Amino acid sequence: MKNKIIDISKKVNPVSLILILFFIADSVNFFIDRKFGLDYSNSVTIYVKGLIEIVAIIIVLYRARYKNKLVLIGYLIFVPCIVCLIEYYVIGNKCYNEFYIVIKESNKYVFNVILFLFFNSLDSAWNKKVKRTFESIFLFSAGVVIVAYFLDIEYLYTYGKSRFGFKPLLSTQNEITYFWMIGITYFAQVYFIKRSLLNLFSLFTITIAGVLLGTKAILLFVTCFIVYAFIYEFKLSIRKRFVGISIMGTFLTLYLYSSGLFNFFYQLYKEYGVLYAITSKRNVLIQNNVLPVIDDWKIWNYFFGGNFKKIPLVEMDLIDAFFFFGIIGIIIYFYLLMKTIFRINDLPKIGKFFFVQFIIIGSLAGHLFSSGINAVYVALLFVFIQYNKNKVIPEV
Repeated sequence: MKNKIIDISKKVNPVSLILILFFIADSVNFFIDRKFGLDYSNSVTIYVKGLIEIVAIIIVLYRARYKNKLVLIGYLIFVPCIVCLIEYYVIGNKCYNEFYIVIKESNKYVFNVILFLFFNSLDSAWNKKVKRTFESIFLFSAGVVIVAYFLDIEYLYTYGKSRFGFKPLLSTQNEITYFWMIGITYFAQVYFIKRSLLNLFSLFTITIAGVLLGTKAILLFVTCFIVYAFIYEFKLSIRKRFVGISIMGTFLTLYLYSSGLFNFFYQLYKEYGVLYAITSKRNVLIQNNVLPVIDDWKIWNYFFGGNFKKIPLVEMDLIDAFFFFGIIGIIIYFYLLMKTIFRINDLPKIGKFFFVQFIIIGSLAGHLFSSGINAVYVALLFVFIQYNKNKVIPEV
């Protein structure tokens, strides 16, 4: 019996299995969302990811390697719940969201860290099987998007008929932006380590699929990535770098005009102003949602948070995280990230680039800091990046 279990574990890699289960669950959620609308009552991923998270926490506790980090995770999960109870029972402010939604939201902020610690607790979290599964998910998703673009499949429109964009089998466009950020970063690092035509083609495919999403955030990321790559990764003269960046910039500009995205945002600018166009209405949400919360807050809220009337508040992660956690929680959150996933001393240049983009785009958009869909992908991305800082990638 023991030998059978060992044989099964050799054939079925647990990390690969988690990747497949997460991807299938998120794809099922996509179809549920398109047909019925997605909420907490019919989400498949809540149960799949919840079960895996419980197993991950048990294994991390059993290995007893990350006690201090688990204490910080506990703070970020339970303090918002305590604040919610205080607001409801002591102060009398009703928490309009159900209590379990507060738990779910706080958990989403630390889910990627829990998975990262779990993967690092395993003997070999990154190997050929994991690499093959990880890459297959991104390449399959890219293939779906590219086919949808050429066949003009309305079912996979990012924004319906209102504006250009195509998405893979995932629901929320902001989370898909983060998905493509992770994919581009991974395939870029693979290419920078081993500069082959196959790796370049994979990077190009993922980047094209990301651009076809049609969000401002992914276009900002791709633009910054192009500049980063020509300055820090390619050993070229200043003249050649300038020419390369200019050519890529020209292609992106042509894409903006030909896709209608430039005209879409220009019309928003003419009708509602520059801030509305740049922030996609978030300046209005700040006025309508943030200012009333500030008016209701007490001094202690600035330290411990206390926004539970609407989650998220404005879909700008830095603002949402502050109002959810407060100053102390925000400091703990970034400290925890920089001691786990984003360990600066263990990151190559591209890892530091990603971290900067994570902060910048997370300040402008939502669902990066608290992305349940991408928790497993970003955790594995940085397992790979930290593991391969000075090593060669494992071949398939």
